[in-house]
Amino acid sequence: MTTPRIRTRDVIAAAEKVLGVSAADLTGRRRSVSLSRDRQLAILVAAQVTDQPLKQIARVFNRDHTTGLHAVKCARRRLDESPALMATVARIAAGAAVAAVEWQAQWRAEAERIERRTA
Repeated sequence: MTTPRIRTRDVIAAAEKVLGVSAADLTGRRRSVSLSRDRQLAILVAAQVTDQPLKQIARVFNRDHTTGLHAVKCARRRLDESPALMATVARIAAGAAVAAVEWQAQWRAEAERIERRTA
């Protein structure tokens, strides 16, 4: 079995659990300071653990690529100022990996179900 590819949606699902914010808030238009910081962390993790270009990651968050660049820059600066924040980033990344494995298992089960039905 190959290692599943982590998608931006997996990062969003993990950030929901770790940060306690909804996917709608992470991808929505609200710009409160705390929500913006959570969104910046999620975008940073997505940039680190997915193979997607930042332009595509930003699009999933309903942002343009320049906002994605700004989010990564701000999140990295916050990590430099508060190394303890790295534990949060690591938990989001680990959660995204778990979400990717779960999604792959669901996808394979569905594919097998369809294959049995058509056989």
